[in-house]
Amino acid sequence: MSASLIPAGIAVATRYLDLAGVFSCALLGGAVARTAGLDLFGFLVVGIISGLAET
Repeated sequence: MSASLIPAGIAVATRYLDLAGVFSCALLGGAVARTAGLDLFGFLVVGIISGLAET
């Protein structure tokens, strides 16, 4: 019995919702970096860290 208990449609939907959450947290981190007046490197670091911290 290798059948999954979760239907494929629900698994795909939760994956997209998770990716949307990561993207929105990265955007929020970028907005904070912009408000703080950081340069490009700081902007990328804050955006990546805040995006990964959501997961």
